[in-house]
Amino acid sequence: MEPGVTGYRVYYATAHGGEEHGMQVGNQTTAVLRGLAPSTTYSIHVTAYNIFGLESPPSDRVVLHTEPENFRIKLDELGVNLTIDGKSGESYDLLESEDLQTWRKLKTLHNLTGTCHFFRPVDVDEHPRRFYRLEPKGETFPVWMAMAGRSNPLADDNGDGISNLVTYGTGADLLSSPREARLETNLAQAWVSGELSRIVTVSYTLRENLSGVIPILECSTDLQTWEDAREFTIVLSTTSNGNGTHTVTTRLPHSPGQSPSRVCFYRLRFQLETPPAPPQSFWNWMAAWNRIDPYTDDDGYGLNNILTYASGADLTSGPRGALLSLDTAMFTVGGVRSRYRVFNYDLREHLTELTPVFQTSTDLETWHDAHDSTVEISSFSNGDGTRSIYVREAAPASGSPDPRRFYRLHFPLDIGGTTE
Repeated sequence: MEPGVTGYRVYYATAHGGEEHGMQVGNQTTAVLRGLAPSTTYSIHVTAYNIFGLESPPSDRVVLHTEPENFRIKLDELGVNLTIDGKSGESYDLLESEDLQTWRKLKTLHNLTGTCHFFRPVDVDEHPRRFYRLEPKGETFPVWMAMAGRSNPLADDNGDGISNLVTYGTGADLLSSPREARLETNLAQAWVSGELSRIVTVSYTLRENLSGVIPILECSTDLQTWEDAREFTIVLSTTSNGNGTHTVTTRLPHSPGQSPSRVCFYRLRFQLETPPAPPQSFWNWMAAWNRIDPYTDDDGYGLNNILTYASGADLTSGPRGALLSLDTAMFTVGGVRSRYRVFNYDLREHLTELTPVFQTSTDLETWHDAHDSTVEISSFSNGDGTRSIYVREAAPASGSPDPRRFYRLHFPLDIGGTTE
C-alpha cells in the first residue's frame, strides 16, 4: 500500500451505462465481486482514499465480460460433450487442463443461436481426469460480421464511408454518428525526462472488449511511408464513454525519429488478429506435409487427410471441433415462428480440388444431397484460414416427415477428371 493511503474502493457498472456500484475493500489489494449477471460486460475502476476519506482520481478502467449462465459437461463412451447457454453473438475460448495448472486452448466457440456445443473425444483410460473452462471474448469480430450479415472486412456495407473492420474496431455502430469515431491530435508542451518537450497527444475511440482485431497507431511525414508508432506511445488515459466504447488518449513525440520542426501525420489502422492462411490446393497440401494416401489418419486425430484439409482442422487448436455439430433454434419464416434444426461446420477457406456435399439419410445406408432441404443462414471467416457455416433445415423440426434423420459432410475427391 502506498504511503498516505488508508484503503481502496472498487466501482463497477455494466459497460453500456448501467448503474454504478461501489465496494469498500479496506487495505486489501484483492477483491471478489459477487452477484454479477452472466454474459454481461462490466467496466471496473479503483480509487484510493486517505484517513480523511478523500478519494484519488479513478484508475484506468478494466473491462470484464462474465461467463455464460450455463456450462454443462456430459461424459459418454465416445468422449466429452460440452454445452454452453448464453447470449446470441458471444464467443468463448474453450480451454482444457489435466492438472488445473497448464491450460491449452481447444477452440474459439461462436454462439449465434443462444446455445453452442463442442465434442471432445477422450480416452478415459489414458486421461482419467480433465478440466474445462471458458474465457469469454464478448462479441468477436467474426461473430459481429455474421450477426450484422456482413462478409468482407474491407467493404462498406452501410455506406457511411467506413469499412466493416474500422466500424467494429472503433465501435462506430454504437455511436449516434459514425463520424464521432474520428482520431484527434493536439500539440502541447510537457516535461519529459526533465526537459520541456514538444509532444503530440492523440485521442481515438475503440470498442470495449475488442476481440479479433488489433488497433495499430501509425505515423508518417509524407503520407506515403507509414511506421508503427506504438513503440513511441505512452497511454495517458482510457475513459469509458458508457456506450460500449472507450476513448484512448496517448502521448507521442512530435515526430518520432525526425526533426521536431517537421510535420507528422497519424492514422489508426486495424489488423486481423490472425492472418488468413495462404491458399493451398489439396494435393499441394498433401505434398507439403509428405502425405500419400488421402484416406489415412496421419495425425492420429481420428480424421483422414481429406477431412483434415477440407475442414481446416490443421489450422485450429482443437481439430475435432471442425466436425459437424447440431443444435436447434427459433426462426420466423413466412410470418410463423418455429423451431428448426441448425447445423454448424467449418471449411477451409479457398478450398480447391474438393467440393463439400451436405448429405442426409434416414437409415445410414442411402445418402442424398441435402441442398434442396436446407437453407444456409450464415457464413463467416474465423480469421485462421477457416470459415464457419451455419445451415438450417427448410422445414421446422416438429413438422419433419422423417423423425429420425442423419446428416454428414461428404468430400468427393477429384482424381484425374474422375470423382471418388
